Amino acid sequence: MNVSNLLFVCSGNTCRSPMAALIAQDMASRLRGRLEFRSAGLMAGEGNPASGGAVRAAANRDLDLTEHESSPLSDADLEWADLVLGMTHGHVDSVRSRAPDLPTVPVTGFLPNDDSLAGASIGDPFGGPDEEYEVVWQALERAIDAMLQRVLGPPADE
Repeated sequence: MNVSNLLFVCSGNTCRSPMAALIAQDMASRLRGRLEFRSAGLMAGEGNPASGGAVRAAANRDLDLTEHESSPLSDADLEWADLVLGMTHGHVDSVRSRAPDLPTVPVTGFLPNDDSLAGASIGDPFGGPDEEYEVVWQALERAIDAMLQRVLGPPADE
């Protein structure tokens, strides 16, 4: 798969999509290949911080979301992206209606069919306890690892 610009989309761009972009950036930095990641929200306000639960989930892994500012999905984002990864089927459908020729799939769409999360939506932890953010973080890690393996191919040492 030949992509270099990946866009993660959720609703408010304060939890799932910024966490996904950060996870992807962290994982990709340890793999070969040059990829860029952005996140946006279908109903996002401009400049809101990441939610506290997302910031804490990142900090638990020595990652930092404190500088994140939410961004509504723009036409420029869609022009920039080679691949869009939505957190839910609704997000995917919304992006496809705006950019029907842009490859857009659920973030879990690269998981093997026998994985319980394959093709599933990632629930919104906004306003929930930190444990919900941890569950979402772990699901995103699984999904993004599978996506990166497909986009970048197997590691060079395999």
